[in-house]
Amino acid sequence: MSDFKQAFQKMIPDKRTKSGEEIESYRGIRRLYYPRWTGWQIIDKSADIDAGKKSAMLAVYVEEFYKSFWDQLGCDSIKSQSISESVFGLSINCGGIIANEYLRKAVDIINGNKCISKEYPFEYKIDNSMLEMLNHGIKNKNDDILIKILNGYQISFYLKLFEMNPASRSYYNWFNNLQVAIPVSL
Repeated sequence: MSDFKQAFQKMIPDKRTKSGEEIESYRGIRRLYYPRWTGWQIIDKSADIDAGKKSAMLAVYVEEFYKSFWDQLGCDSIKSQSISESVFGLSINCGGIIANEYLRKAVDIINGNKCISKEYPFEYKIDNSMLEMLNHGIKNKNDDILIKILNGYQISFYLKLFEMNPASRSYYNWFNNLQVAIPVSL
């Protein structure tokens, strides 16, 4: 089964942007979207907290924050680490419900539009039928193809946001979250 710690270390940035530098964030957690995240209290009181203790406390809060995305979808039940990481990234960047929808659509495409219900549930957790498909139904297919399809959906998500709100162009760095897609034949 997939490993959260491995995905976390690989995917979560180790940087902070401060107010006035685009939108303030800490390790990818944007204050605008998550103003109640516990870590902001530590960051805001940074002068009052020992640097080592502050760093250790923030590390715990950051990991808990991202673990919630992993757990909501049930990524630990997916056998393929690369697929889990891709779904995890989608969940962080597009939301859990959208990640689940895109995953269902991508698996459906790979399996010839005949294996998954056309009614996509509005839920975070990947259901048992999807897990069965991920862990057994596409095992003879290449994980890279599924990941590339998921990347295509993520690009489409970002482009729709940009079209709806031209001011959101400051988020171009979101494209850095995508893996490079190399054309393959199905």
